[in-house]
Amino acid sequence: MCRHIYTESIEKSYYDQNLQCRAEKRVRTCILCGKTEKETIYVKDPPKRKLPKFIHEDLSDA
Repeated sequence: MCRHIYTESIEKSYYDQNLQCRAEKRVRTCILCGKTEKETIYVKDPPKRKLPKFIHEDLSDA
């Protein structure tokens, strides 16, 4: 009987247009017996926000 110890790698990462989120296909492989498990994980990205525009004159020490 194997006590599974897995290593995990991301096989593919893409943006799913239908669900409006990022999808990752992960593969887990047992380092003792070689058993593999595949799973798809959906990650909700934070909303896009605009960063403030910095002007060179505003950053001067004077």
